[in-house]
Amino acid sequence: MVTDGRVSLRASAYVELHTWLAGAARTDEALEPALEPARRAYARSLRDDDADALLERTTRALSVCSDDRCSSSALAAEGFASAYERALPAFVARTWLGRATTAWIGLEAARAVLGELGPVADALVMRAASDLAVAWPERPVTIAVVSEAPPVGTAALAPVALATRGRCFAREASASRRPYERVDQARVLDCLLVHALSAVRAEAPAHTGALFAALTRELGARDGERAWALLAIHAVAAVVTGWEPKHRSVYRRSAEAVELPMLGWLAKEWRGAGAEAPETFAARYAARWREEHPAKK
Repeated sequence: MVTDGRVSLRASAYVELHTWLAGAARTDEALEPALEPARRAYARSLRDDDADALLERTTRALSVCSDDRCSSSALAAEGFASAYERALPAFVARTWLGRATTAWIGLEAARAVLGELGPVADALVMRAASDLAVAWPERPVTIAVVSEAPPVGTAALAPVALATRGRCFAREASASRRPYERVDQARVLDCLLVHALSAVRAEAPAHTGALFAALTRELGARDGERAWALLAIHAVAAVVTGWEPKHRSVYRRSAEAVELPMLGWLAKEWRGAGAEAPETFAARYAARWREEHPAKK
C-alpha cells in the first residue's frame, strides 16, 4: 500500500485473486485445477450481476483487508466464499508474485502522476468533490489496484478496480521509461478520481453530501446510487478536461455504452453543485432518470 495525499493505493493478493476469478468466470478462461472450482463458483454467482453490484461490493470489502481473517469475513455471505478460500493458498504460492509485479507497475505509475502534479492534483480532487457536494474524509480512502480488471458487466458503468492492463495506463507499455505527458497524466488522474469518489461513498457515506442524499431520496437506494455514480464519472471528466482540454475520459466512454442518453443530458444540464442547490438539481436529474429508466411492472 502507498498513501499519497487523499488516497491510498493498495495491491493485495485478496483483491487480485478475486478479480482474476471474476474475469475468468466471465471469459471462460481455463485455470489450473486448483482454481477451477472457484472459477465455476464465481460464474454461478455473477451470472445475473449485470451491473456489477455484487462484484463491486465484494471487491470493496476485500480492498481494505490485510489478513486472511478479514478476507474470510468479507466474503462469508457469498456463494463463492468457500471456493475462494480453498483457492487462495495455491494462488499465493504459484501466481501472486507475477501478478503482483504487474499490479505494482500501475500503482507506481499512479503514484508518480500524483507526485508530479502535487498541488494541482489535490486542487482537481477538491474541485470535483466540491462540485459533487462531497466532504472529503480526513483519512485517505482506499483504491484497489490490480494487474487486470474483470470485463465490466453488461449494465456496469466502470471497472471495479484500477487495472495496470487497462486503458487508464494504455501508454505505459510503450512509454514506460518516459514521464507521462500532460494528457496521459489527465487520463490516470481521471481514473483515480472516479475510484476515489466510489471509495468515499463506500467507506464514509456520511461524507457523500446533500446531492447524494437527495438522489437516493428521489430514486431509492439502488437507482439513486447508480445515478450518483454516473454523475461522478461525468463530473470528474468535466473537471479534468477543464485542466487538460485534450483529455478524453476512459470511464466516461465506458459509461456511454449503457447510459448515453443520460450522459448527453448531464453534458447540457450539469454545472456543478455551486451553480444550483443540490436538492433542485437532484429533482431535475431524477425526473429525467425516470423517463429513461421507467419502473418495471
